[in-house]
Amino acid sequence: MKKHRFRHSFRKDKSMVFISVGFLLLLGITTVFGVFFFGMVGLFELMGVSYESGWSLLLFGVLISILGLFFEAAVALPPLTR
Repeated sequence: MKKHRFRHSFRKDKSMVFISVGFLLLLGITTVFGVFFFGMVGLFELMGVSYESGWSLLLFGVLISILGLFFEAAVALPPLTR
């Protein structure tokens, strides 16, 4: 019996696999960012913080993430000793 290999599959099958995997990755990334965004909205609502628009809240989240990555990288570096 012959083994079915992916490289010998039809173009339609290959494209369907890649589209499905891409869709699953996009769905996962969207879910993570959606939870982050709506979690911030809920937290700000509970704390009574007001903001101008959804874009300002999104900008705040992006800038805080970049700032957090910067500080995480700084902590991961070895200490400077003489």
